[in-house]
Amino acid sequence: MKNKFIGISDKSFLDLFSISHFALGFFVGLILFIFQKKIIVRPELFFIIGFVVLILWEAFEQLMRFINHHYPELAKSLIKIFPDCWFAEESLLNITGDLFTGLIGLIVIFIIIKSIS
Repeated sequence: MKNKFIGISDKSFLDLFSISHFALGFFVGLILFIFQKKIIVRPELFFIIGFVVLILWEAFEQLMRFINHHYPELAKSLIKIFPDCWFAEESLLNITGDLFTGLIGLIVIFIIIKSIS
């Protein structure tokens, strides 16, 4: 059970990349608010759209890993464009942690926006 919760990149529930997933959720929420202020009035819509964006991001990350595994020549070209860490395998526990920290980012920006509106 050692290091299953925090620490090991792409294996633990929380790792260094959890910070970027939190930021993703935070900025997705901020963008939703900026472009559609009415969405804050309907929190369920805010969280549904925000969480769908987080899931799509994870799907994109998994696509990069699929390409790396099944199409290594294409992956070599893509690594010149995208960070190579996007091509590393992730555990299901880590993917769950990524979605969780992104959702926390959404919640934080929602609370901030509601408190100043």
